[in-house]
Parts: sequence; C-alpha cells; structure tokens
Amino acid sequence: MTNKTVSKLWERLLSMPKSFYVSAKLCGFKAAFHLPVQVRYNCVIRSLKGKVVINFNIMGGGSKTALLNIGFIDVGIYDKRYSRPIIEIDGIIKINGVVKLGVGSRISVGPKGSLTIGSNFAATAHCTIVCGKQINIGNDVLIGWDVMLMDTDFHPIIDVLYQTRRHTTGEINIGNHVWICTKSIILKNTTIPNDCVIGASSCVSRKFANEHSLIAGSPACEKKTNISWSIE
Repeated sequence: MTNKTVSKLWERLLSMPKSFYVSAKLCGFKAAFHLPVQVRYNCVIRSLKGKVVINFNIMGGGSKTALLNIGFIDVGIYDKRYSRPIIEIDGIIKINGVVKLGVGSRISVGPKGSLTIGSNFAATAHCTIVCGKQINIGNDVLIGWDVMLMDTDFHPIIDVLYQTRRHTTGEINIGNHVWICTKSIILKNTTIPNDCVIGASSCVSRKFANEHSLIAGSPACEKKTNISWSIE
C-alpha cells in the first residue's frame, strides 16, 4: 500500500469512535454499528439534538455504511489539521444516497430546519450549509470550495414606514446535476434547475426556470443557455 493509502486508513480508524457516537445520536444506537454518519476525528460537535433519516427505498438497498461523510475529502490547498469540520444538528437531515462534505465543511440545521440531500453529492472544502427552514439538493451535485448555502437571514428586516416585517427564511431548491463553483453564495428563496452551472463568486437569491444554463454574477443572472458540464 502507498503512504497515502495508509494515511487514509489511519484517518478512518481514528475517526471511528467519534463517528459511532455521532451515528448513535443522530440515527439510533442500533444503526450506529454500521457507521452511517462518519465524521473526521477533529470534527467540532456543537449539537446533536436532531436526527438523520436515510431513505433506503430511494437508494435501492445497498450499503448502510458511510452514507454521510464529513471532513474526509482531500483538497491540495487546504490543511486538514487546521480546517476542522463543524456540525450543529438540531433539525432533520434526509439522505438519499452517499453524501461527502470535505475538509473544514460546516453544517448547521436549526430546530425547524429540514435539509434533504440526494445521491452522489460532493462538496470539496469549506462548504457551509445553514438551514433554518428547508434546503433541498438533488442528485449528482458538485460544490466547489468556500461555498455557502443559507436559507435564513437570522434577523428580521423591518419597513419603518409601514412597520411590516420581511420573512427571515425561505426555501432553497437545487436540482439534479448542478455544479456550484467556488466562493458562491446561495441565499433564501432560490431555485436552481437541473443541469445548471453557478459561476465562481456568484450570489444567487432568486428563482431560475431554464435548465442547462450558466448562472453567474452578483446578483446572479442567466449568462448562457444550452450548456452542460461533466466531471473528467
């Protein structure tokens, strides 16, 4: 075995005690023996009052192990020793397949939050997901480093003339086969259709309708249509 393979094996072994604890809290003690949730040993645990629901019907059976992985993906420009993943789960996470969040990723799901993630999901590094209401992510979604998904403003915005309040939360819906490029921000009340690409450093905060589109800018708008992308 190569040094890299040995290093990865040790990383998984060192992570087993914390992964068992997190799996037991989020999925139940019996399910924990399969380690459905695996977190890197240096993961910071803020809260585990919520739960993880795994939809084996959608997955068509298969392995029950390592379905939600947090902190293991290697990215050359990030150091795992100093980029610690953080989890704060007070609501519900629904998993429909294998989900991988890389080095330094952070997940916060509030008490009223519901985060649904499809199969073959990968976020390379420093991905932040903040869910106060509802975030739905489809299958085959790829997220670059330093991307944030946040469906809440946390603090209300008040119209001082009419004394009306703006809603602080709104759904995020991301379709299948979507690529969100580095340093982008996806905010509440956003819909991204299937087969779209979100350009680097974009700020997306509205609903789009056309599939196979390049969406970019701040605020984001449709730049091109009839495009596609692939992992090579």
